[in-house]
Amino acid sequence: MNASSAHKRTRNICLIVALGGLLFGFDTAVISGALEMLRNQFSLSTAMEGWMVSSGLAGCIIGVLGTSMLSDRIGRKKTILLSAIMFLVSAIGCAFPANVSQFIAFRIVGGIGVGMASVVSPMLIAEFAPASQRGRMISYYQLAITVGILAAYFSNALIVEVSAGDEKWRTMFLVMALPSISFLLLLLRTPESPRWLVSKGRRSDALKVLLQLRQPDEAEQEFSAITNASGRLKKNGRSLLHPAIRLPLFIGIVLAVFQQFSGINAIIYYGPKIFEAASNNAGNNM
Repeated sequence: MNASSAHKRTRNICLIVALGGLLFGFDTAVISGALEMLRNQFSLSTAMEGWMVSSGLAGCIIGVLGTSMLSDRIGRKKTILLSAIMFLVSAIGCAFPANVSQFIAFRIVGGIGVGMASVVSPMLIAEFAPASQRGRMISYYQLAITVGILAAYFSNALIVEVSAGDEKWRTMFLVMALPSISFLLLLLRTPESPRWLVSKGRRSDALKVLLQLRQPDEAEQEFSAITNASGRLKKNGRSLLHPAIRLPLFIGIVLAVFQQFSGINAIIYYGPKIFEAASNNAGNNM
């Protein structure tokens, strides 16, 4: 395989995996346009409305806590496939709930999918990308989250504009089924992480994957580096408090906390309500 073809295949795989970020963003933002209609549909109290919105975050916590161990056990590919299935189930379930309890349950399912994708998508991209392009390719995932949020806003606005009736919110959630199905089908053609394969002793399979993504000499070098790193890790182990990990871990946690302190989630979830409160034209808030 020549360098151009190898790079193109690697980039395409990383873009496919980054679609998990797009579904993350879409799932996060789609409820903002449906909230008013949901409140009227189910006669929600303020507390129940807040729980309906935040139930997705409860699912995220569950997804994040379990995904690392799950991906180590069953593989990165099966884990991200599971997250895609959860996005699809959530989209259909939130579009056709029998009552508010079912809606919240499906929101939690979608949140679990978000939590899983937020862990395994960047991990999988990092394990596929060559070291020289790893930072850029991981940024595909963050960009996809933003695109997903924007897509949800545009989708909601379009549905409100062209649809009739009081249950437009069903269509808003059902739209997410389309990228979920695309994500699921594309993942079926994505190989397993070579690093995970090496960690499970499947070295020949790992080398086959690398030969599909790199030139032969590069594949051999990377395979050797992965094998050596896996051997050192099994032999010595490494604590989260190891000096080499401590500072990057601390910076990552602080950045995540500061991001939440910015209040951006409140804007994403309640943007239409905020614009409605700030404007005299309630019909233009979407």
